[in-house]
Amino acid sequence: MKKNSKFSFQNFWICGLFLIFMLGQALGGDAILLNVANDVEVSTKSGTTKAQMGQSLENGMRVISRGGTATILFADGRTLKLPKDQTLNIESPASVKSASTLSRLMGSMSELLSTSGETHVKGMVRGTDDQGIQLLKPCNTAIRSIEQLEFQWVRARGMEKCSIQIKSRDPSFKYSFSVDAESGSARLPKNAPVLTAGKRYYWKLTGARDAAAEPIESELQWFTILEETKAAGLKKDLELIESLNQLEPKDRNYLAGVVLGSYELFSEAIELIKKHPDDPGIKNLLQGLARRQLSE
Repeated sequence: MKKNSKFSFQNFWICGLFLIFMLGQALGGDAILLNVANDVEVSTKSGTTKAQMGQSLENGMRVISRGGTATILFADGRTLKLPKDQTLNIESPASVKSASTLSRLMGSMSELLSTSGETHVKGMVRGTDDQGIQLLKPCNTAIRSIEQLEFQWVRARGMEKCSIQIKSRDPSFKYSFSVDAESGSARLPKNAPVLTAGKRYYWKLTGARDAAAEPIESELQWFTILEETKAAGLKKDLELIESLNQLEPKDRNYLAGVVLGSYELFSEAIELIKKHPDDPGIKNLLQGLARRQLSE
């Protein structure tokens, strides 16, 4: 390492669930770049490229912080803050490689950051025209519990006979109830059928400008409620990330956002990561989550 400077190592161990998500089959790496600021490069046998947030690092690679800084998470649980004008050789014990037994986790940072193109994030709804009904939430996302289920839309004045329609397949499920379009929100009635955790439901809002007008309806949006076992796993993952108190808030939010996305909690993940809109790596991850949300 150049310039005998001191690095700040935090020697704590990351549990298997966290490691498989961060450095699992999809990444296959020995370390990962949690954060990159300004001019940082990654050198491999095939050449040197600009470092990117979420980039997988293999043993033998070098991270060069020419005029910038980088935060690196190793597969053995260490984190390292690389200051300016330093070179780091990536070395991580092979014995801590992530096990494939936890490959059930959905997605990875590399998948989220690999696709290109802009995605509109605000609202996360499929296109609606100016005369349509725009849904706000839940929109193509999981929620943690039935208590969090609240239907929200852009308030629509002058709408009559409005109702929320919910449906699902396998087995067939259909339910509707009347709402006030001008209120902009509604919860399930107390006498509504019980919704099953882990099952995907689709909902839309319908209404008309007057009794004689053609019905107007929103686009369909889906939601699902986390199953109890997944909710417990999520709680442990987030508690683990929160315990990494030596990480900067942005890095911690970045990791938490990726974990939330793995549980299909897309809306929650996006809101968390949007706290850092000026970071290019965060922007790429945000777009990746948005694309995954709309493609599910």
